[in-house]
Amino acid sequence: MNHEDSEVGTLMLSASEEEHVAAVLAQEQLFCAGRVKNMVLKDYTVNILPMLRIHKDCEFESLVVAASKEEHITEMLSQDQKFCVGGVNGMVLEEYAVFVFLK
Repeated sequence: MNHEDSEVGTLMLSASEEEHVAAVLAQEQLFCAGRVKNMVLKDYTVNILPMLRIHKDCEFESLVVAASKEEHITEMLSQDQKFCVGGVNGMVLEEYAVFVFLK
């Protein structure tokens, strides 16, 4: 089976320290999350959103993006990189994560 064809019910990523996602952010290539029904990105993991490659036919049942501190999204806001999350039935943006979608 191809990674792009894999299905995930819920993908939840959380990182309270910037170092926890530094290796992922240092990569230049996108990584495949396949088909994901529910995704939760919290704190520093919000910065990996533009690096996720979601299957083109994927439609999220829910997408939750939460950043409790401004420093959690500083890396993402400093980049001139746009991203598309595709179809989403329900979306929750908590605290500073709202600014990510205002770019």
